[in-house]
Amino acid sequence: MTLGVHDDLWALMRTRYAGRTAVTQAVRSELNRLRRSHQTAVAKLAKRAALDTSWQGPGVLLNSDEERTAVESLRGKISAGRPGHPNEHLGEATCILHAIAVAGQIIMEDYDARVWAINLGVTAVVSVHSFLYALFKNGVVSLDEAVTYIDAIHEANRGPKITVEELQAGRHRMGRVGRP
Repeated sequence: MTLGVHDDLWALMRTRYAGRTAVTQAVRSELNRLRRSHQTAVAKLAKRAALDTSWQGPGVLLNSDEERTAVESLRGKISAGRPGHPNEHLGEATCILHAIAVAGQIIMEDYDARVWAINLGVTAVVSVHSFLYALFKNGVVSLDEAVTYIDAIHEANRGPKITVEELQAGRHRMGRVGRP
């Protein structure tokens, strides 16, 4: 969802990664719930992400009894017993389990979920900022574009402010994002 903060970034994702990405049905459901929320900035991002999914392929459904049990167990581990809404960490848990099943990579904001993904053997787990840094370092986007996207993420309250100097030096780490 955070990748939808800027039109050009969303277009880059569609163009560069069409047919090479997957999203779980749980994430799609969460996006549809969020786009109807009263938090304007979140609703705007979720709406774009929820309505423009054709490039991501069909939603992956984890629905067997074994998969549902694994999802619930992982949700509990990610939240570490902290209270949350009824679907807290459902999207993260389903994405991690799908990545394990297909030896895939994950881009996600939630720090605790990233830690659990790594602990469970997902080999490529990156934050949105690290992903943007990689796009910059590999020449996919310019420094100005990367900074514009990071500024948009910050303005949407989806991540910290990172300066040009920090990005150039590779000090782009998001750290802990989300509610503790």
